[in-house]
Amino acid sequence: MYKALTTPDRLDNLIVMLAIASAWVHLIGEWVYEQRSLKTKKHSYAPVSFFTRGLSYLRTAILATDDKPAKIPLASCLHLSSP
Repeated sequence: MYKALTTPDRLDNLIVMLAIASAWVHLIGEWVYEQRSLKTKKHSYAPVSFFTRGLSYLRTAILATDDKPAKIPLASCLHLSSP
């Protein structure tokens, strides 16, 4: 029998993991903004959200190869998640 997300404990664990991952990506986005800020648009909002920018930088750090290096090293991303 397939129990995917019918067990409440599994669903709770999934929600907790997604919350932690979302907070981590947002934190990376804030850190990247402090390092390399973007110009604000005419309506005074940033062109890209912290979450989107953090996800982009984390994705490139994870998928970096010798041919296509990451914008920031993965070690920096991992360091941000520790207190």
